[in-house]
Amino acid sequence: MVLPSLTSIRNLAGRRIFLRVDVNVPMARAGRVMRVANDWRIKMVLSTIEFLVSRGARVVVGAHLGRPEAKKVAALSLKPVAQHLAQLVKHPVKFFDTMPSQAAVSAQKNGSVAMLENLRFYPGEKKNNSLFAKKLAGLAQVYVNDAFSECHRAHASVVAITDFLPSYAGFLLQKEVEALTAVRHAPKRPMALVLGGAKVETKLPVLRALMKTADQVIVGGLVYVAYLNARDYRIGHQDFEKTVLRDADALVRARKVYRPVDLVLGRADGSDAQVLELTRDAHRHVDADLEVFDIGPESILQIGMLLEKAHTIIWNGAMGKFEQHPYEYGTYAIARMMGAASLRGAFTVAGGGETIQALEAVGVRDKLSHVSTGGGAMLAFLAGAPLPGIEALLAKK
Repeated sequence: MVLPSLTSIRNLAGRRIFLRVDVNVPMARAGRVMRVANDWRIKMVLSTIEFLVSRGARVVVGAHLGRPEAKKVAALSLKPVAQHLAQLVKHPVKFFDTMPSQAAVSAQKNGSVAMLENLRFYPGEKKNNSLFAKKLAGLAQVYVNDAFSECHRAHASVVAITDFLPSYAGFLLQKEVEALTAVRHAPKRPMALVLGGAKVETKLPVLRALMKTADQVIVGGLVYVAYLNARDYRIGHQDFEKTVLRDADALVRARKVYRPVDLVLGRADGSDAQVLELTRDAHRHVDADLEVFDIGPESILQIGMLLEKAHTIIWNGAMGKFEQHPYEYGTYAIARMMGAASLRGAFTVAGGGETIQALEAVGVRDKLSHVSTGGGAMLAFLAGAPLPGIEALLAKK
């Protein structure tokens, strides 16, 4: 897959570039103002921004933050992100709190950077509305997509805008596609997939697709809880649709799937934590108020032995509620295993917000072969699903 390259754009000096990025970063309140709490995603697009600026382009950055549902939400303004970006590029970043005119963008100097307000404040964005896309396109002469993590969504600033402008891929998007294409088509064998997290409905179709190529699959999180429910091994009060239970049962019982042999139960606040060995009738003696929040110590040991044999490892999704002590051990153990596998030469790939958060917590994020800025986009790409944002670029190649 060869995307139209940013480097093939001629005569960038003075040209207005609409650059779509993903800076959907964690925010924290500092007094009365919001601040960027983690700027990793912002740093990932700096190479594209610096390339455009160094060649005299007038860069207009478009992005979103959170889920404002087409309403202006002060706490989700991109103004603090624009201020943080200015510190990183050591260059002023003009912030437009309302949609600017083409004249306002044209008034910017060559080599300048401006940022639009949260695109999801506008109803046309998530609807992939052509009129809204045309309005965005009117600000620029060239479109550059550097938001891989948004490419699985058909939004106006990702897909429809390509109907109105010459369109190219930024450096980050190209890097993501190259790394994940190698994993999808020519992985080092054996390949292991570690799948956890809470979004069972989105994980099961991906699991079905990747089961065809993975040599070993390890499940945790709510994917495994759904399987237990399907097997009438009910712990806690999770309620799953019948189709989810049916699919979880069919997929997780496959021979190549490792199923945890013990779990950590407890309450949401971390109290009453206890290990449950998954013997035939053990769940019948569990307090009805307890929930599953992690995998247990024996499972961690067995997973470690499995991953030691893998030459490619893909990880997406926590093993449990790792943000709450004492439920972090399973997820952090997987993160450390990913770091160790990288050091011994395995090709390691991870993606998704909580997955990256765990890697950062144990200090191994930068040791991995590839850390994707996208969770859902990464899994969809690896499963062979067409990503609307990438398909749109290929159509304009």
